[in-house]
Amino acid sequence: MPVDLDDFTRIKEAGRYLYVDKTPQIARMILDDPRHVFLARPRRFGKTLLVSTLEALFQGEREKFQGTWMYRNWDWTRHGYPVLRLDMALRDIHDAAALRSELKFRMMEFGRAGDPVVLDMKMSPSQMLRTILRNRAEQAGREVVVLVDEYDTPITENLERKEEISAILDVLRAFYGTLKDNARLVRFTFMTGITRVARVGLFSGVNHLYDLSFNPRASDLVGFTQQDLEDKSRSGLRALIENGAHNLGWKTERLYQALEDHYNGYLFAKGGQTVYNPFSLVNCLYDISIVERAQVSA
Repeated sequence: MPVDLDDFTRIKEAGRYLYVDKTPQIARMILDDPRHVFLARPRRFGKTLLVSTLEALFQGEREKFQGTWMYRNWDWTRHGYPVLRLDMALRDIHDAAALRSELKFRMMEFGRAGDPVVLDMKMSPSQMLRTILRNRAEQAGREVVVLVDEYDTPITENLERKEEISAILDVLRAFYGTLKDNARLVRFTFMTGITRVARVGLFSGVNHLYDLSFNPRASDLVGFTQQDLEDKSRSGLRALIENGAHNLGWKTERLYQALEDHYNGYLFAKGGQTVYNPFSLVNCLYDISIVERAQVSA
């Protein structure tokens, strides 16, 4: 299993990684819920992998989905949308000017991709985003898909900088508010973060988003379920666990119980499923897959 790889295309194209199929849950989210969605989950929980999966899906890259439920069950004729994917995990942005400059740089990159969109550095990030949405929709003859990962990082990375946070919030409100103002140009919006930031008015600009974070139907959208671990036909995780139990000199049932006790405690909605943090579990499985039995027998 890839310990630190969160890109769907790279995982699938490598051909040597185990991928737990979440495409039935992804299809349910797209078909059953509103067109503009927000999902909060803790860090290292699979949000970025989900975003990259949605990118490949909406771009119509069917061959990448071989072996998944979606490959044979999805209506691929409806896809091939222009996708605007924005990773907001900006770790060294500590004031509004730096944030504004970085957003402009990202917008210029999007503008140069494919059929160029004419942008002016004198524009604000919001004006650039609006121009890109309108031009991409016009060029493609269909709406745009917008994927925003870790939308809240510029906030969470600057909570101690009280003199800067207000200006940073102003930039983000205007930028994200552009998505609401131009929602008619957007087929699907998916925004992730570690929390829905309260009491700062940030979400007033994107109050068209449906918060799926605590909906029971989304409880297993990211993270591994107990069934993922136990059912041979679902994922292949069971083989890794059986191998790990052998290396430890344990019975498989004992290892299952230890894993459940340590990692299966995340519940995001009443009536939903508990899930394992994938990063924690994958690291554990990696460690017990390489450990020498003699090392743990003592």
